[in-house]
Amino acid sequence: MNRPHTILVVDDDPVQAQEIAEMLTAADYAVRTALTGNEALTALLSQPPSLAVVDCHLPDRSGLSVMRLALGAGGRTPFVVITGEPDLPDAGAGLASAVRFLRKPLDLRELLSVVDSLLHHTRSTAA
Repeated sequence: MNRPHTILVVDDDPVQAQEIAEMLTAADYAVRTALTGNEALTALLSQPPSLAVVDCHLPDRSGLSVMRLALGAGGRTPFVVITGEPDLPDAGAGLASAVRFLRKPLDLRELLSVVDSLLHHTRSTAA
């Protein structure tokens, strides 16, 4: 029996985090949530998820900082970074297979498609 992929959802807006978590749970993913960057970083380093969905702007550190620190510590977790900025950051340069950026307002169907795509790619390259 296959264990479901675990996704860490990081967003300081509890309503948005809950909407994302409910959608991913309905798609048969196991979901953990974090409301701050530090909480996310602890989760990423102690029990790395299959994938992380991270808001770019968090109260204590940026989602990009969380991503860089986790990957810099040897993490291999793919990231979906959500931003309200009009221009998508170039922080994924060199990490193209591990990072996707989505703009707010978030289209949950698009997010699910990106999550499925990243996890399928990760599963294919790990085999």
